[in-house]
Amino acid sequence: LELRQFDSAASSYKEALDIWTASIGPETLAAAEAVENLGNLALLRNRTEDAEQLLRRAMGILEKSLRPDHPYLINARLNLAASLYD
Repeated sequence: LELRQFDSAASSYKEALDIWTASIGPETLAAAEAVENLGNLALLRNRTEDAEQLLRRAMGILEKSLRPDHPYLINARLNLAASLYD
């Protein structure tokens, strides 16, 4: 985030998540992507506990839909690992 507009970015990700959840459900790849983006943003803000919770939630959704070696799931695992690294 070039301008460090974390609050604006978080608001946009939450809005996207709300839209996806209302229109196609909370356990979809689109919802997982929005949750993962919120987790990554929390990580950038050094909110590691929030990041871990969000990234675990995203992984849970992805694990239900994707094979274990799918790139999206692997990326989510890497992001979770980053949230645990301190």
